[in-house]
This record gives sequence, structure tokens and C-alpha cells, in this order.
Amino acid sequence: MKVYQHALQTVLSNGTQRGDRTGTGTISLFGMQQRYNLAEGFPAVTTKKLAWKSVVSELLWFIEGSGDEKRLREILHGSAESSKTTIWTDNATAPYWKPRAKFDGDLGRVYGVQWRKWRSPEIVQGGSFTNDLGHTFSLEGGVTIREVDQLIELINGIKADPHDEDIYYPAGTQASYKPWLCHRATALPNSM
Repeated sequence: MKVYQHALQTVLSNGTQRGDRTGTGTISLFGMQQRYNLAEGFPAVTTKKLAWKSVVSELLWFIEGSGDEKRLREILHGSAESSKTTIWTDNATAPYWKPRAKFDGDLGRVYGVQWRKWRSPEIVQGGSFTNDLGHTFSLEGGVTIREVDQLIELINGIKADPHDEDIYYPAGTQASYKPWLCHRATALPNSM
């Protein structure tokens, strides 16, 4: 927290004011870095109170690759009991989603599913491809879908060359990217 607060003070003191699309403006400082000693604990980069158990539960759920809201309830509350809720409960039970859900609690291709089962289309002979947004593309050549475990690829990349400057974890399917996507990407520097 002290590292983060120091960074905020540095930006306020030395940053450049800029306009933005909202008219509020921002203060930025190019190239600033923050380093955290993980031996001292997890760097929750916020000044707000965190629902720490919920944060850890959701991250474990993402790493597991689940798209089942009931499974998140089990991780968070120790039970999938329907009286318990999660940050995803409203999505799993939303009227617009229920007809598309494959089972009770299904959330579709949410973050963890995309992390662990990224659909990568590869052109073969004859056919079409439907992306995660439901858009269908017809091709003269066909398409086969290869599932990629992005987390395993990231780990293998770090093991193979921990100094590789191009280690990048996109954290989702490229076709699904939208400006509101929360867990968008992580670039790992060569100074790991």
C-alpha cells in the first residue's frame, strides 16, 4: 500500500495534466514503475476496502477455468447452496442469459473459461466459425477449433525463457475484447 500511495503522490507532484474523453482530465507520468516484494504479501493496489475472500475465491475460480457460478459459491462459501450469492449470481440468473445457459449456474465463456480454454480457430477444409459473441463467419476453407490453455502456455514460456521480453497473457479470446473487459491482459517484463 505504501508503494502505491508513494506512486500516487509522485504522479500528483510530477505528472502532466491531460484532457480525456470524459472532460474530467487525467494526470499522467510516463514510464513510472511500481515494484512489490511478494514475500511481504499480496499487493492489493487500492486505497479502498477489499472483500479479500471474494477476490481470492474469484481468482481461484478463474485459474480453475470454471464458468459455473455454483462452483464459485462452493469456493467462496464452502457450499453451492442457492441462498449464498457471489458477484456473478445476478449474471447467472439474468432473464437475458437463462435461455442460453447450458445448465443451472452456467455463465458461458467467462474469464476463467477463456483463460484455460481459449478457442483458437484454424482454417481447414470447408465450413464456418462462430465466435464467442455469436457472430458466424463462412469461409471457403473450413475451420477447426483448437483450445489453448493460456495459463499453461504462460507458465511454459516463463520456464523456457524467463528473460523473454514477449511473454504476454491476453486473458481472453481476442474476438471477445471490448473496452469494458476487466481482466484484459498482463505483460511480463524481462526483469522477473
